Amino acid sequence: QAIKKFSFGNIYDFIKDHKDIHKKVLNAYSILRNDYYKTTDNKKCYLCENLKDCRMCPLNGAFYTGKIGFIGTWMCKANKIKNNSIGSFKKKIYNTNEN
Repeated sequence: QAIKKFSFGNIYDFIKDHKDIHKKVLNAYSILRNDYYKTTDNKKCYLCENLKDCRMCPLNGAFYTGKIGFIGTWMCKANKIKNNSIGSFKKKIYNTNEN
């Protein structure tokens, strides 16, 4: 039910009233900022040192946890591993190019 406010609905209704529907959906998304999230083990995302690099989709988190604004702890760990791997890869590339 809560996820419904993030949907644009069916195409016919959207065509008829796209300006109002678009505005409502964008307003619903405006509250979904990473710094408002928590993990399922109740860690606040705004305290995380990796917040600026976090790319967790709030709706993906909701599909997995059943709650909007919550990210599965395993999803958070996987995201950190991915970001660290990308960072290490970039360092290797830039160090190689400088020599």
